[in-house]
Amino acid sequence: MRPYTVHKQKKQPRLRIIAVVVVFILLAASGGILYRLPVSLQDISRIFQSAAGNFFSSTPQVVKKTKPAEPLRGTIYDRHFREMAVSYSLYSLYAYPARIDDHQKVAGLLAPILHQSAGELTQRLVQSYRVVRIADNLDRKQIAAITELGLEGVSCRRSEARFYPGNTSAAHVLGYASDGVGLAGVEKRYDIVLQPGGYGPEDLPEVDLPRKDTIGRLGSDLVLTIDMDIQKVLDQYVQDLLDQEDGGRAMAIILDPDNGSILAATGLPAFNPNYFWQAGAEARCNGLVQPLFSFQSLRPLLVRAAARLRQGEVDAPLLPETVAARDYGLKPSELDDALSRMAIFEPVSDPLRGDGKGEEHTLFESGERLSLLQIGAAMASLVNGGWRHNPTVLDSVYDLEHKQRFFTRKDASPPDHILSPAMGVLLRHDLLRPDAKKGKQKQKDNFFYVYDGARVHERETVSEYSREQILIGMGPRKKPHLLVVLGLRHDHLLPDTSTLDRKKLIRSGRQLLAGIESLQARAKEVIASHPNKKNTQNFSRFLIARRMEYTPKEREQLARGQDMPSLIGMSLRKGMRHLNGRNLLVEVEGSGRIVAQVPAPGASLAKVKVCRLTLDSKI
Repeated sequence: MRPYTVHKQKKQPRLRIIAVVVVFILLAASGGILYRLPVSLQDISRIFQSAAGNFFSSTPQVVKKTKPAEPLRGTIYDRHFREMAVSYSLYSLYAYPARIDDHQKVAGLLAPILHQSAGELTQRLVQSYRVVRIADNLDRKQIAAITELGLEGVSCRRSEARFYPGNTSAAHVLGYASDGVGLAGVEKRYDIVLQPGGYGPEDLPEVDLPRKDTIGRLGSDLVLTIDMDIQKVLDQYVQDLLDQEDGGRAMAIILDPDNGSILAATGLPAFNPNYFWQAGAEARCNGLVQPLFSFQSLRPLLVRAAARLRQGEVDAPLLPETVAARDYGLKPSELDDALSRMAIFEPVSDPLRGDGKGEEHTLFESGERLSLLQIGAAMASLVNGGWRHNPTVLDSVYDLEHKQRFFTRKDASPPDHILSPAMGVLLRHDLLRPDAKKGKQKQKDNFFYVYDGARVHERETVSEYSREQILIGMGPRKKPHLLVVLGLRHDHLLPDTSTLDRKKLIRSGRQLLAGIESLQARAKEVIASHPNKKNTQNFSRFLIARRMEYTPKEREQLARGQDMPSLIGMSLRKGMRHLNGRNLLVEVEGSGRIVAQVPAPGASLAKVKVCRLTLDSKI
């Protein structure tokens, strides 16, 4: 063993010398080649990037042929199958500069498709970044055109975008969705239906679904009871009324009193679901389910109804209020019993939550407040024969796979018959009977009730003052099929500068009902069916909206500072809210929380138009 060890030690220096000589020869040869071939540092970098990219990246080098589109989130329609919320596929285009041989040629081919400058594209492609995102918001036609080019080093990524064609119209009913998940309103309430994947009867008990089959594998569309024609008329009506006021809140709802279907609902201040992150909490809050109005606003109507209940099913009209005793001689206990019988203060199921959660109100003397939805349900039960319906907003579900429509079950939320049929008819006649002094020509065929009053809410420290205005309209008087409830609330001190009085409210309400009745007459002649394709005009509007900068109009947003805030560690939604009012085009990369931002925190935004945010799920 010893001679062998000595022999090995003698050979090791020889092997090292040979290896050094070989390496020296290779380096000399490489240097000669590099000396004769003018290779730039950028090309050397590109060679290394290409090697690293081939080793680490599994992304295809060429845009492959477009596959069949994956199922998108379901569309939300109104009762006539007009789009209220719709999803589109969009694509982002990425380039791998290290895999592109001729950057200028590739830029020249992409420029006309992307509607960008070929020179600017070339500059971006010759950068030393491993991956460059060169375009967003591309449609399938653009991707198909790029695919035909067969370009090496170009790839795309698909994303889903939600669009609300009506903007602020019915926003509190629709709610909003982000990243394919419903966050508020109908979008949240029926999220499991709108998402592809399938669901069963236990997930949607209010709809007459097949008991054994799983539907919705390719997605389902929702059909609401909302009528967008009526909704637009109501939106404009409420906006015109609030324009005559000095601030405050306004909300209105239109119901079919026979079944509780919500035909339209609006609230101001409103928000745009397309930019929901730019709205404050007050604008996003659904005022229809908030107890904002006192019992006193309905007291004259309810006292008259209580007098009829005490008189019983005797076909004799009540005395006019001008000659009747105060409160028709009702004792407080009798009035309280009548209100309980009419279920005035009973909670109403929120159609956007699907439950009956709410605080039960029993004593009218305590000054309990009612929501506009409660007022609508109570008034409907007094004129539809005594049936108390929970207001509903869902009409049916359309399964895209089987192309079949499933309607809501009538027994899913059965109404309570709080009054006998005879009492229901007498009560409707007593409440809606025309006033003999005013004449039939002035009152026409519709009924209107207006309350306008001020209240002081005593608190332990500072008392609060508010003015409430309620308009209730029904038509026709003989058997109403339309019920309008409008509520205006102003929380400010006197003097009141509003010019909106009782006469103006009734005049505007009469015009509103007349317009809605004409719309309903025309709508009966149209038979709506599922369109089986998306509205091309809405898609064009969507693309225009995506490619334009959205500028907030609120004064407080415009007045904010013009320095870049610190967004590190925030969620994307919270970060977008901090960027409100700064008129920036935001580019987002990745998912999760914000880990990097450009410009840096505190930087001036005077000449900055683009903000880049990098997200990562692991911080």
